[in-house]
Amino acid sequence: MRRNEMIAELKNEVQRLQKEISKYQAEAMKQEGERSQIKSQAEDLAYSEQHVKVALEATQTRFERFRTKIIQAAYTAPGFKGPQVEISDNEILETMQKIITDRSDFHQQLKQKGVKVPPLHLSESSPPVKQASFTSRKKAS
Repeated sequence: MRRNEMIAELKNEVQRLQKEISKYQAEAMKQEGERSQIKSQAEDLAYSEQHVKVALEATQTRFERFRTKIIQAAYTAPGFKGPQVEISDNEILETMQKIITDRSDFHQQLKQKGVKVPPLHLSESSPPVKQASFTSRKKAS
């Protein structure tokens, strides 16, 4: 009888241990799935970071080209000397504003004298301006 009790206790202990093992295995599988998911997310984030870095570099390059063109336009205008030192963005902005103001004033003076001139802004024009005639006027100026 004592032997049967011992066997019953051992069977109960084996069942308890098997349940614990099953529980630990399920938890381990769940953690493995989560680890795999986190790894996948990390890879996605790394890919996104690379994509953003490339886009940022492209944007910076475009910005620098645009800035260079602005500097060229601002300092190749008649009456302006080339810069002797590094140019700040504020200096470029001021120079561009002066060029725009001068151009506007000159355009206004031509209009007041009765000279037929194309509009400064596309919104001022009623019929669309042909590209060929516009470029030929540009070359003539």
